[in-house]
Parts: sequence; C-alpha cells; structure tokens
Amino acid sequence: MLELAGAGFHHRGAESAALSGVDLQILPGQMVAVLGPQGSGISTLCRLAAGLLEDRGRMSGTRRASAAGAGLVMLGDDPEAQQTGMTSYVRDELRLPGRFLTAGSVARTGSADQGRRASDAAAEAALAALGGEHLLDRRLDTLSGGERQIVALAGLLGLRPELLVLDQPGLSLDGRARGLLLQGLRQYCRDGGAVLIAGHQEDELSAAGERRAFLRKGRLVEACEDEDSLEDHGVWCTLPRQSQSEPQLPPMCSVPEKDPDAEPSSRDLNTSGSGETGEAAPPLLSVEKLSVSRGGTPILEDFRLELAPAEIVALEGPNGSGKSTLLRALAGLLDREAEITGSIRARPVRAEADRTGQDVAGQDVAGQTWTGQPQIGQTDGPDLALDDLPAHRRAGTLAWVGQDPSAQLSASTVRAELERSVPLPRHRRRDRAAVRSARAGVVAQLLERTGLTEAAESHPYDLSPARQKDLVIATALLLRPQVLLLDEPTLGRDQAGMERLSRLLRTVAEAGAAVLTTTHDQAWAEQIAHRRLRLAPQDRGPDHDH
Repeated sequence: MLELAGAGFHHRGAESAALSGVDLQILPGQMVAVLGPQGSGISTLCRLAAGLLEDRGRMSGTRRASAAGAGLVMLGDDPEAQQTGMTSYVRDELRLPGRFLTAGSVARTGSADQGRRASDAAAEAALAALGGEHLLDRRLDTLSGGERQIVALAGLLGLRPELLVLDQPGLSLDGRARGLLLQGLRQYCRDGGAVLIAGHQEDELSAAGERRAFLRKGRLVEACEDEDSLEDHGVWCTLPRQSQSEPQLPPMCSVPEKDPDAEPSSRDLNTSGSGETGEAAPPLLSVEKLSVSRGGTPILEDFRLELAPAEIVALEGPNGSGKSTLLRALAGLLDREAEITGSIRARPVRAEADRTGQDVAGQDVAGQTWTGQPQIGQTDGPDLALDDLPAHRRAGTLAWVGQDPSAQLSASTVRAELERSVPLPRHRRRDRAAVRSARAGVVAQLLERTGLTEAAESHPYDLSPARQKDLVIATALLLRPQVLLLDEPTLGRDQAGMERLSRLLRTVAEAGAAVLTTTHDQAWAEQIAHRRLRLAPQDRGPDHDH
C-alpha cells in the first residue's frame, strides 16, 4: 500500500533536510500513527506519503505506493483551506469531490445517473457515520471549526480511497466526534483501507493505531509503550488520565476541584492580582441572561457568567454548542444577522485611554514591568455596559483571540505585528525617541515571554498555526485587557507549546486578569482551570467561528 525506504526530503531553499532516512510501511487494513513535536517534519511526512511534494524540493530514498489519484487522499491540518470555495452549502461541498471523479464517465456515456447517485450516497453516508447528518443543509460559513473538520473528513471517506493520510485529524473535534471518527476509520481498515495518522498530540485516534512511531528532527525513532515517552518525544497527551470518555457534566456546571491544595486551585482569587489574598473581589465581567439566535434558531439561551480577578475558566462542550459564538458575542464580533439580548458588564478601570493611546503619559508606557498588566479596580463607579459598545471599544477590556490566528495578522514581520499593537501615548515631538525606545522594550519583553524572539523578523504567515496563535495572544496582551478570551488555544500544540501556553496564562492570571478559554482538551483543562464549565447545544444551532 505504502512503503518509504530511506526516504528524505529537502525543501527548495532550505538549509537542511526536513526528513532523512525514513523507513515506513503501511499495509492494507493497517492504521499507523506517527507523532512528533513542532518542526519535526510531521506535515512534510504526510505530504511526502501522499505524493504532494514532487515540485517542492529534492527527494531521496524511495517511495512506493499502490494507490494513486483518488486512491490516495490527504486531509491537511487546515480543513477550511481544503474547501473548494465553489459551494455555499454542506450538501453541495460534500458531493463535489465524488462528482469530479465521475465526470469522466458521465462525459463518455452521457448519463449521470448511477455514478453520481452512488458518489452522493457514499459522501452522505460518511457524514452520517461521523454524526454530522444534521449539517447537510447548513451553510458552510456557519460551521464551527470542528464541524468543518467533520465535513472535510466525510468528503474524503466518501471517495473510498485505498490510503488515507490524516494530518492531525482530531483537531477541533470533541470527544464524541473523535469516537465516531475512530469507529469509521476502523471500519474503513476492516474493508481493506489503510490509514496514516500524524500529529503533535496523542488522542483517541493515534492511541488506537496498531503501530506508533515518533519523528524527531526529521528522523523516525522507535516507539515506546510507556506514556511518559510521549513527553520525552515532545508530544502532548490530550487524553484524561482517569478516563478517555467525555465527562458527563450537566450543562453549565463547574467541575469540582479534586484536591484543594493542588495547582491551579491553590491560587486564591484576589482583588489586585499581586499574589496577596484578600476579601472576595467583585467580578471583572458579569454576563446576565445572554441569548443569541440567528434566523429564529437559538444558539445561546439565558447564559450567565461571572469572572473573578485572577481566574481561569475553561469552557467545554460539543462541536456546535455555541462556544465560539459566546466569545464573539462578548467581544462584539457577531454579524448583524445575529439577534442578541442580555447584559454584558465589566468593572471600570482608571484610564480607558491606556488602551486607545489618548491622554497617557509616556512614562507609563516606559514604566510597565509586564506588557499584559491589566488596569483593574482603580476607579469607583458603575460598571461599564459593554453590550452598548462596538467591538473596537470593548477590545481593551475583553481581548479576543479566535480559532484562526492568520485572520488576525496583517504585518510583514512578527516584531512589526507587535509594534502595531502597542497603544502609544500622546507625546511631544522631542519625546518621540524615548517613546519609541519604550515601545521597543515592551515588544522585546513580550517576544521573550512568548518564545518568539528568534522569529521576530519572520513573516507571521511563515509560523506554524500554534506559533501564530502565540503571536495573536501577545498582541491581545499589549492591550492590557481585564479579560482574555481564547478560542481553542491548544489546537495543534506539542508538549513545549502547551507548557508555554500554560505558563503565559498563569502569568496573566497572577497579574489579576481573568481568562475564559474554550477547549476540547480535558487533560489541559484539568491542569489549568479554576473552573470548568460545559455548554450544551441549543437544538444544534450554528456555532459561528469566523
């Protein structure tokens, strides 16, 4: 089916080879997993296996594949990029690949009946097997990230290929969807198909492979069965330690802390974020009776939430439950078709001008010891009614980082992206050099904190999606928000990336800000969150993600 012998690949213009001496064999009926950290060559291996690198550089060794064309298909790590752009509805997008394949026979026979009906039925059956039959009549632009992943996977399975190459297939999927996909892949293998699963994280899919190998610096190394070996190989494990199933939580309830003396729950929530405990502080954010609907279809109903200073809250729930819609509603980023009711209020701060660059002394910028230090609780008075403010006025209070980081990047270098985000104060011309120097210091500090110093002069689009997300988080912190809203920040991260993210969010919380993050990663939620909330779907209304 697929055999790589001493295979290597050197990208055109690269200083060193991305892959070297890779020996890998996948036979019919087998599911094999290859895992590795960022930069290990995982995506290059997938593209090499799928035969998609012939014009991208120089290959060494041999590659033999019995499957070709539609018999060998690949799902990349960005399912949205694999949408054709030729359709608006799920049903049409799902059917399109099969119809392309049957176009030749239709042209020869003049009949579209049998082949077209068969390909349509296969695609829709694959979607149903993945639990996505309710998506058929949905518009593509209303799908959540996980729902887009399901549609992309169903489209490939509907082609009935001989070899399926999947780059991080569990990306954005909830536990139920991963379970259904695993069932589908096992049946596919029983029918004689073969699967290569690759990624930076261990999940139910990679754990189910009959063989598992690790990729490090472009070379395949022997697998070990010891769970600790995942960390040794730079791979993050998303599986909960006690259970691999979705927790059975009632809607919108907190997961009780198992050990009150364990991190992170041992950190008391306080008023200043200075680390000194005190009386319970008033919430930074209060959400009352928030409801969102679109076209008469409810997405969120009567949602209530309070976020305290220094609190990290993980918001979980199935694909399409409205998690991304909630964050966008809080940030004021929903489209005009959305109907929103309820109250969103935040604690006032000393100087709203800190975030807009108005009426702030230059020495305030130069004197910052941490670029994300929020301005919290400095003013008495009524709470800010954020639901009356446009998105750009909310940004300094509620900073939002979406699932697709590339959509929030626009500069030519990482450093320039951060410099654009620093709120410059009003200043006299004679102070311009000092102000710019202060800005450069702030940017350098945050580059170091996020581990982006070496990539400072790189184009943001040359970064991996996880590093792009780090950059967008950094730009959000430069606004000095009271609340940081993160949509699936763990997607595609390896062990080092997860540790870097956790350190950064704990620093944010210790400074007094609150974090509300959506995630399907139960293991990470157990480690990082003071509270875990589960959002239940409202009759499977759309989760608008972009």
